[in-house]
Amino acid sequence: MFKTSLSKFACTAVAVAASFAATARSARADNLATLIATNGSITVGNLVFSNFEFASGNFNASNVTIVGVTINGNFGIQIQGTFGAAPGSLADAMIGYTVTSTTGATITDAHLSSNAAVLLGTGAVGIVENFKDPGTEGPVGFTSAEGNDFLFNAANSPGSTQLDDNGVFDPARQSVEADKDVLTISVTGAAQVSIIDQTYSQSGANLPVPAGIILALSGSPVLGLGYWLRRRQPSAKPVA
Repeated sequence: MFKTSLSKFACTAVAVAASFAATARSARADNLATLIATNGSITVGNLVFSNFEFASGNFNASNVTIVGVTINGNFGIQIQGTFGAAPGSLADAMIGYTVTSTTGATITDAHLSSNAAVLLGTGAVGIVENFKDPGTEGPVGFTSAEGNDFLFNAANSPGSTQLDDNGVFDPARQSVEADKDVLTISVTGAAQVSIIDQTYSQSGANLPVPAGIILALSGSPVLGLGYWLRRRQPSAKPVA
């Protein structure tokens, strides 16, 4: 019974550690306006996010924060800000950047998710992301899970909601430019989005282990528990 309880505890601890590692955020948070003014960049794992751009007649880049994230082992950024429209109005913003792999690995997939919502009435939120070649500004080979050449998140009231999308680059790329359009339309409700997650899957050599996984496992009670269990095992008796 005691060993069974310990086994259940160990499994629970592993699950907690895995859950913690699924989404890890960097301690560093950068203001988007500062990144643009200083031509700054953010490094997450082996990916460098640079050449940030912002355009809007409704929102200010100084109210937007960029945070490095690791989600399900994929490196990326989280865009934090209050994008919304008052009832009877609409608001729009464009956010762009370039992402580059620095270790020889190639970018194979892109993932987009958000917390877009329409509260207390009718309206819509749409997030559309297109990808381009950083050198030529021309289109790249990309197909989403929905069969589109772009990624899409949406919240509609009334209507459907899609808060997660992903797609594949063909061929895989060393670098890609991403342009994201965020549109909020409020009719009688409050259409808004405050968190947008963008991550990338990769393939190839020299991929670093996500820091969140290392941190989760190093702080996990499983490690100490394993050592304690080994100490509890009875020593073998010598044969006469």
